[in-house]
Amino acid sequence: MTIKLFCVPYAGGSSALYNNWIKQLAPRIECIPIELSGRGLRFIEPLYTSIEEAVDDVYTKIAAQLDSSPFAIFGHSMGAVIGFEVTHRICQVGRIPRHLFVSGRNAPHCSITSRPIHLLSDSEFMQELVEMGGTDKTVLEHEELVDLFLPILRSDFGISHSYKFVKKKSKLSCDISVFYGNLEQMSFEDGMAWKEHSEGMCRVFKFSGNHFFIKSQEKEVLNCVRKLLTGGMAI
Repeated sequence: MTIKLFCVPYAGGSSALYNNWIKQLAPRIECIPIELSGRGLRFIEPLYTSIEEAVDDVYTKIAAQLDSSPFAIFGHSMGAVIGFEVTHRICQVGRIPRHLFVSGRNAPHCSITSRPIHLLSDSEFMQELVEMGGTDKTVLEHEELVDLFLPILRSDFGISHSYKFVKKKSKLSCDISVFYGNLEQMSFEDGMAWKEHSEGMCRVFKFSGNHFFIKSQEKEVLNCVRKLLTGGMAI
């Protein structure tokens, strides 16, 4: 039976991030990228004002596509937080995912020391984006592209920075797999802290690269996802 894998992008990202995944995970896994409001095919729609608003929206998009097929959720960075909160919402209506993948993000109950970079000036904000490694410097040299993407990035970084974890009444029952890059500010121990949120298994996988290892190490990431969802992963 085909497994549906709903994928939520990171701050500033669109569903296009997962376009390569669709063919590479087929036929046993149906990759379904989730488009966030204000970008891609939803460009004319308003940007989110809070993580809660994003969770409500993504929950609606995923719930509408659930059927009798098994499913899983994948999210990177901001997408991991949204995916985690959406998974709780889905479980509340009696649907249990086979797996939750949280990538490039500390566990929600752990305090994260981060600066509100979305409040910086345009030049300072753009420099921060380049240093993070997820934004091509040449893109920021084109004024029309900056005008297009900067509001999206500011909005996403803003709602991600303001996210406050609220303790849940119960833990998730699905397994959680945590992905992180060896060059980002995250450790194996940070990854294992996600165990606090599930009664299932928690596995942590380290990849080579910075925060955007899911792009630079896409083949390795997809191989891991495929094995975890379809069997064959050594525990």
